[in-house]
Amino acid sequence: MELYSGYWVLYPKGFLVSYKPLTQYFGHILFISLALFTCIFGIIKDRNRLLNIIILSWSIPLSVMSFWLSNFKFQYWIPVALPLFSTLVNFLPERVSFPWASNKISTNKMVGFLPQMVLALAITFQSAAFIDSDIDRYMGFMNKAQDKPALQFYDLAIDALKPLSNDKVFVYYDVRMYFPPPNDWKAEAVFKPLDYEYILSRNFDVILLMQQRIYDYTNPSVEGIDPEKFALSQAFYRDANAGTIKDYHLVFRNDFGLVFVKDELYQQFFK
Repeated sequence: MELYSGYWVLYPKGFLVSYKPLTQYFGHILFISLALFTCIFGIIKDRNRLLNIIILSWSIPLSVMSFWLSNFKFQYWIPVALPLFSTLVNFLPERVSFPWASNKISTNKMVGFLPQMVLALAITFQSAAFIDSDIDRYMGFMNKAQDKPALQFYDLAIDALKPLSNDKVFVYYDVRMYFPPPNDWKAEAVFKPLDYEYILSRNFDVILLMQQRIYDYTNPSVEGIDPEKFALSQAFYRDANAGTIKDYHLVFRNDFGLVFVKDELYQQFFK
């Protein structure tokens, strides 16, 4: 149900919305179309027909669900992409033979070799088109500790909270943040949008908020599944963006996140 309606927020659906992340992570639309064609080709030409029927029967309903019935995430389509791309082997011959290796080269042999040439060109084009993003992604993993904003923000937040270092502190942090609690500190994160009722009920000493999450929930075009509850969350995030959360003081902020400390602790340790 949450995949269909969204996680507390209504998201746009459809192939046009999914097109950009689909081609970003899985390849040019022509390459994806070629994989679909080879699956159908395998059924028509009886190249592992039953297997191709199973793959096609699996791919179609799961693609419909991914594109039109849920907020598309690239990981949702991986169970389709892997078996569908495997059908590209339907263009490969069962026995390898090259028409130019024979003394007699016939037109029929060259035409029969055409699908393999098309497949080779498609894979070459796909590899060349994605080599830059593959290198960037690999270098991103190699330099994650130096370049990851979440890790950098953790160091900055801990530095901003130094006056509290010897106390027991209860911290809220957004789920996409990195925050292993130091010393005797305790930390909590939730996936749902925040509101004042939750914050006050948990009585956090420190609140760490991700700036992008604030932008997401204060976007005027975003609609909540429950309009009343979402309006309360938007009020909280508007205050957070202004640096004025009730009963809390903003002690640090950068492009990635914000650090708030409870007023009484700020008066005691910071001021």
